[in-house]
Amino acid sequence: MKEETRFIQILGRIATVLSVLMYVSYVPQIISNLNGQYGNLIQPLVAAINCLFWCVYAYFKIAIGRYF
Repeated sequence: MKEETRFIQILGRIATVLSVLMYVSYVPQIISNLNGQYGNLIQPLVAAINCLFWCVYAYFKIAIGRYF
């Protein structure tokens, strides 16, 4: 297996795990809202990092697909 495709696989798996963490991080947000407090920054932070990983994944997937 080529190193480029291995990199894409690893990046895709990390992004998938981050997707699950993004939805799990809603739980503290909901609990805080039910208690009348403002939410914490964990959920937006995880969502932003997840978006970054998926954008990098798509960029490299397209770039590698053109040449290989």
